[in-house]
Amino acid sequence: MGDEGMKKEEQGTHICMVCGELRPMSAIKTLKEDVSEAHGSPPGTMYINVRYCADKKECHDAAPEVQV
Repeated sequence: MGDEGMKKEEQGTHICMVCGELRPMSAIKTLKEDVSEAHGSPPGTMYINVRYCADKKECHDAAPEVQV
């Protein structure tokens, strides 16, 4: 059974990888960065995802610097 019948605010939470705050999924965005070349792989085959607070400028600005 999937989440399709649930309201957006009921679908769970994520932790912001910048500030560490637990937030509803509706308040989190994901920065997807292609790191394939750094690992000797063809482009588009390896990514990192950084979750950050969508409504906090400081989290948005710092997301590209997060080391995963």
